[in-house]
Amino acid sequence: MKMAVLRQLEAQASTGDGKACLALYEEYNNRPEQDYARRWLDRALACDEPHAQFIEGVKSLIDGDTRCGIQFLKLAAENRSNEAKYVLSQYYLGNVRSICPPDELDTEQGLEYLFEAAQGGYVDAQILLGKMYCSGKWVGHSQFLARYWLETAVRQNSRQAQLLLDQIDLVHNGLN
Repeated sequence: MKMAVLRQLEAQASTGDGKACLALYEEYNNRPEQDYARRWLDRALACDEPHAQFIEGVKSLIDGDTRCGIQFLKLAAENRSNEAKYVLSQYYLGNVRSICPPDELDTEQGLEYLFEAAQGGYVDAQILLGKMYCSGKWVGHSQFLARYWLETAVRQNSRQAQLLLDQIDLVHNGLN
């Protein structure tokens, strides 16, 4: 990024612009100035920037601090982060590297987050719902709803969803 753009972002960030703080974090995160990057992430968190909350949640999960990670992901989800809702759905359904203790597995909560993410336009959630309705796992088997969610993802240019629809069509046509 050019120095002039960085200075402009720094000026915006100094006024409490969480998105500018986050952009600076992302710029410096892959450079030797990672301590500097961390300060920008902390400032984005102080501004209640949802994507910063999501990043902090995922970082905490990766670092093994599950409680802190889930708290940040819930905060991001409350701030309308569909990414966070999707990760939370995977956590509660037990699909995240087995980090969810058995007593916290919660299919109902997982499905709620998953539906919210899918309805919010998160393609991975739409694809997963399509797969779930196709297989009947966690939800009742429904070819109609499987197609609905996969077609919704296809409308967002998901090649993976299109391939899944093509496979469903091959199986269906082969049976007729």
